[in-house]
Amino acid sequence: PPAAPAPAEPVATESAAATLLSEIERELRRELPESRLVSAQLEDGAAEWTLLSTTGVRAASRARAAYLRLEVEDRGRRCRFEGAERDIRRFEPRALALRLVDRLCALAGGRDGASAAPGVNPDLPLLLAAPLAARLVQAIAPLFCRAAGSDRLAAIAGRAAGAGSGALSPGLTLIDDGQLPGGVLVSPVDGEGLPCGRAVLIDDGRFVQPLLAWWEAAGSLVPGCARRASWRDLPRRAPTHFFIAPSTTPVADLLAAGGAGAYLLDAEGAVRIDPASLAFAVAVSGFHLSSGRAISPLGRVRLCGDVRSLLAGLRALARDLSFVPGDGMFGAPSMLVSGLRVLPG
Repeated sequence: PPAAPAPAEPVATESAAATLLSEIERELRRELPESRLVSAQLEDGAAEWTLLSTTGVRAASRARAAYLRLEVEDRGRRCRFEGAERDIRRFEPRALALRLVDRLCALAGGRDGASAAPGVNPDLPLLLAAPLAARLVQAIAPLFCRAAGSDRLAAIAGRAAGAGSGALSPGLTLIDDGQLPGGVLVSPVDGEGLPCGRAVLIDDGRFVQPLLAWWEAAGSLVPGCARRASWRDLPRRAPTHFFIAPSTTPVADLLAAGGAGAYLLDAEGAVRIDPASLAFAVAVSGFHLSSGRAISPLGRVRLCGDVRSLLAGLRALARDLSFVPGDGMFGAPSMLVSGLRVLPG
């Protein structure tokens, strides 16, 4: 087999990791003096591999990633953060602390978690911040990562039984890209040594195809998307950087437009999808909006809707593409969406 690539940047030292966590806690307490860092988990590592198959495929690659998980508390309110970068130096302590502070403030509510804000007008669209939008993308990804689900996806997209092709929002483009520049999982080849690349699953509101591996593509050339946990494991189809393509619009412009009823910051629990109806619900944090300005915290609330409403209700996209880790990296920019509801938590 070919020689392994040159080693990646060295992993973080124990002192560097401790410095990062202490800086995050210091910035957190600067904004909310009574807050505290309840727990922290930081994993940093690198790997190299080479492959020589019985069919003559030769490949080599390396990986480098840092994973960070935090849990913070302020006067009984808790929230968690999970993120991954190629190097721990890409984690920005103040930016992370401010994100957590915003969420803790948004969770402020009345007794027993009652909402501190009036109900959100169901006729107004909602502005979903990039981390929340990315979690929704993660939740719907399994629908696009199985060939057997393609008929159902076509039905959701409004292309089944001659229904036309305009059921999804124009401007919605869904991509899986194993060579995304700067991506945590970027690699020239997949777990079988096949070239990675860009697979477009929805193109400007038009459903194209699910994510297909070579053995499902009926002879068509597709980007490599096989993942192999170790030499003992069989390869399986899996997303790499699975995301909704951003626009060039600043988030501030979406807020300034003044049309949204609430600004939802992040998921405060798992996104749960009903397998039959594809309805979903997730606990979220956020603020009630009026004329584009946050006027009060929503407290503990849920975002509810269904997959088709999510994909068809997109009104505008921002440029702040953000990724969250899972079985791959999942991303989205901030999104203005109609057809979803905010209900008491």
